[in-house]
Amino acid sequence: MDLAIRPYEPGDEDAIWQVHLLALCAAGSQNADSDWYRDLRQIEAEYTRVGGAFLVGIADGQIVAMGGLQRLALNCAKIRRLRVEPEYWRHGYGTAILTALDEVARQLGYTTLLTDTTLQQEPAQALFLACGYEELGRMDRDSVTLITYRKTLADKG
Repeated sequence: MDLAIRPYEPGDEDAIWQVHLLALCAAGSQNADSDWYRDLRQIEAEYTRVGGAFLVGIADGQIVAMGGLQRLALNCAKIRRLRVEPEYWRHGYGTAILTALDEVARQLGYTTLLTDTTLQQEPAQALFLACGYEELGRMDRDSVTLITYRKTLADKG
């Protein structure tokens, strides 16, 4: 199956929320519907209007993957909400979205990317390492162990 990647558009919110819920529930998260994820209901304010981006992946005519790039500082952004609907896991869609976000970050002038995942999300850990992210550390937060990663973007050219 091919994945078409495009920027977020108004009207994508419900499909994005559905992918989020399905992916986190399948990964064993107990709080996929918590207020912690309110940024997914405010994508323009949290991402696209403030120096970031939000991409969606479309397969079979529907949004099945997503990821955001959120500005943290002048040269630094964070990869957030990288999700793939479980039915489409192991098709390379996570890698495709992450690679596209890395490229958008380069175009926006970012030189450093940060991200994190939980200890239980082993496929995400493997994805970040395979895509050139290095582990920075681990910390416990709200009874969850978070693993943080960093990637330095090289200039193309």
